[in-house]
Amino acid sequence: MPNIFAFLVLYSWPLLVFFMYSRLPVQRAFIWSILLGYLFMPPASAAFDLPGLPEFSKIEIAAVSSFVMALAFHGFSILKLPKNPVILLLGFAYITSPIFTVLTNPDDVVFGRIVLSGLNYIEIPALVIAQTISLIPFLMAYSLLSKFDHLSDILMAIVIGLMAYSILILFEVRISPQLNIWTYGFFQHSFLQMIRGSGFRPIVFLYHALWVGFFTVMGVVAAVALFKNSTHKTSSPFIFAPEYMFRRFFKHDPRIVYLFMGLFFLFVLIVSKSVGPILIGFSLSGMLLLSKPKLQVISAFAIALIVLSYPVLREYELFPAELLVGAAESASADRGGSLAFRFLNEDILLDRASERRWFGWGAGARHLILDPISGRLLAIPDGQWIITLGIYGVFGFVSEMGLILAPAIAAFRWRNVTDPKVISPYVPAFAMLLAANAVDMLPNATLTPLTFLMAGAIWRHLEGVPERLKTAERANPSPLFGGTVLPYDPTSSGKRTIL
Repeated sequence: MPNIFAFLVLYSWPLLVFFMYSRLPVQRAFIWSILLGYLFMPPASAAFDLPGLPEFSKIEIAAVSSFVMALAFHGFSILKLPKNPVILLLGFAYITSPIFTVLTNPDDVVFGRIVLSGLNYIEIPALVIAQTISLIPFLMAYSLLSKFDHLSDILMAIVIGLMAYSILILFEVRISPQLNIWTYGFFQHSFLQMIRGSGFRPIVFLYHALWVGFFTVMGVVAAVALFKNSTHKTSSPFIFAPEYMFRRFFKHDPRIVYLFMGLFFLFVLIVSKSVGPILIGFSLSGMLLLSKPKLQVISAFAIALIVLSYPVLREYELFPAELLVGAAESASADRGGSLAFRFLNEDILLDRASERRWFGWGAGARHLILDPISGRLLAIPDGQWIITLGIYGVFGFVSEMGLILAPAIAAFRWRNVTDPKVISPYVPAFAMLLAANAVDMLPNATLTPLTFLMAGAIWRHLEGVPERLKTAERANPSPLFGGTVLPYDPTSSGKRTIL
């Protein structure tokens, strides 16, 4: 049960957001309000359940507070809608998917003596509001983070956030996951799942150790990306940026500090003991360090296609599930058994989802399988994809994954553009992070507001590539008969001739 301090933090969070918007540029205030809210507010067990409205946990409070303060300080003129009709359609589908789900689920669902009531029209407003709030980070990132420097701001904020969070992570690795109990009065998950071997997996103030693991992956990628691009600059200096905090140790080449931060974050990732994030973290950092940006973008595109087609591959048994289980068993019997259990649950829930394929069953356990006598769950949904597919059907799955993976697909379109004045060198890192997050959402429900924030920012950046290409072509026109355009310097001295 959350204590008074937990609810005090939730109630007072809008005041902190107000302070940030009054002191910082609107872009910085938005990034920090979403990031700090996600990391430090009490997790979902502490929430406000108001009649006629969706549940307001830390995710909703952070998003709504940031949205309201942005409008209060800067007006509606800062809001922009994507120009691409496909993105507009995906956003509209994401927000309105509950309407179609409710309209197609008026009947009761019966499991023996367990009866789950049909969906009522009165539920539509709350569900639509919940979907709209979830999309606020995407829309605000698209509206506010339009410049090249803003992509650096996101990466720098993630690095600084993980610098602070790593202290708490290492504390829980050593002592055990206690911080949420000591601070907010409750434990947010199963404590047994936080035990690994003779040690512990940290959870801090997030929903599960896997969320901590993937945020650490984001920090690793952000640090490596900042190291690789030596010309990086932010919209204005960050007080706690590593290059300023440790500049006395790295006077000759300040960017080296980001390589050390990346290595430190990899260490934090290893001691956190979450195998999936460890594999993702080493894979992404290795790709960023050793491969060319074009290959990184192609890899992100290929992963995006696999994730989008995953339900079809699983339904028609085209995905090599048995091969993966065998590989996991060769490494560890426990890992193999856990993976086999996940695939078995997916098969059961996928059969259930296929009964209402297009718009799903709706929430409230209607999309699950219950014991007809006890009412306990007979299949546990772990992956975000199967949860969304069961609740909102193909309509909801495509709109959600489409918004997340559209930037990775768009980055593939511009893979041959290398001019840093046209496309940011950070695009491959963001594309790989979004693709990796989508992959992680297959076994886990690690969809966070940071995912939508990154997707909105990168989409806005890539949407401006055609215009920037035209500007670059006007500045450097191609010669009429081929060859090279030589620069003309009107200040140069000396006799000039026609030849």
